[in-house]
Amino acid sequence: MIQFLFSALVTILPDYLFRRYGQGKRPGKEITFYNFWYELRWGLLSCAVLTLVLILLDGGSERGSTKMDVMNQSVSIDALPFFVTAPGHTDGLLVVVALSLVLVVLGLGLLYFRIQAWPDRLARGATKVQLQIVGILGLISLFTFNNIYWVAGLILASIRFPDFVTPLKDMAKALSKSAETKT
Repeated sequence: MIQFLFSALVTILPDYLFRRYGQGKRPGKEITFYNFWYELRWGLLSCAVLTLVLILLDGGSERGSTKMDVMNQSVSIDALPFFVTAPGHTDGLLVVVALSLVLVVLGLGLLYFRIQAWPDRLARGATKVQLQIVGILGLISLFTFNNIYWVAGLILASIRFPDFVTPLKDMAKALSKSAETKT
């Protein structure tokens, strides 16, 4: 518990203070319950990783006796493999495997979300309606794990639809100006 509190003090609090005073975002206005997780994602992620590291590097200070029993002295310590640690010491292999697992999961998640965002990036220069449809298809594919929506969004983002509205608006403006000048 103390590891989590320390990690939150070091990571989440500075991230929140930067958002609040550095960027001028106010709680309840720009920082709401719905976008809290997005706004403080780096602070929350670093808090989780730092808490895990602190727990793993604790060294067993809250465990019972760290003395080896006299009965187990018959086994030679030199015959044990390198990854077996003495009682009361931090298991180095566990720390390395846990950190590797966290980094692999975060890396794969980052890769997945980068790939998931391709249609949105392609549709950036498109019309607003097309961008919204691509975004909706991306969200549906993200939540349902149905890739056909992602493919449809990718195809829709790569096709540029002609703009029919602007020429019609220009014609309507020209007709209204000509009608005003005649009267």
